[in-house]
Amino acid sequence: MSNFGSGCRKGYNHRVHSALSGKSPAQAFTQDTNALHFPSPEALRDAFLWEKTPKVDKAGCISLNGLCYEVGVEYVRKQVLVRYDPFDLSQVEIWYGGEKRKVVVPANFGEYNRNVKKPVVELEKASQSRLLRMFASESQKRLKQQLGAFRLGGEVDDHV
Repeated sequence: MSNFGSGCRKGYNHRVHSALSGKSPAQAFTQDTNALHFPSPEALRDAFLWEKTPKVDKAGCISLNGLCYEVGVEYVRKQVLVRYDPFDLSQVEIWYGGEKRKVVVPANFGEYNRNVKKPVVELEKASQSRLLRMFASESQKRLKQQLGAFRLGGEVDDHV
């Protein structure tokens, strides 16, 4: 590899080429006044995305590398172009008709089992109910009225 690199630096880049109007590649590079353009990270990512064209099932989903993505019912039984990074399947691009339509994430389907009891949310215990307090007060009044005529010294307790 070092022989190849040194051969390019010494020989190839400094020899005159007919395609460069009698200049060497090194001379053509140094005399070029146009600025170098470097692609953005987004453009590089976009250029190296993998592509696949699955058919959307009747539920509006596609499967990609064992993950299910909900694409939408508008694409049921149609072929869509899926562009994705194989090292990051947290989101994939959905293309249809040559246009990017949406970005989807893996579907999160919960399980349903009617036999599993959901945990009961416990309420805070009240110190005293207003309704029970009212019933106790009414009961005490009735008891006083009923026993009022037969009252013997201290038989009726006020804290019933």
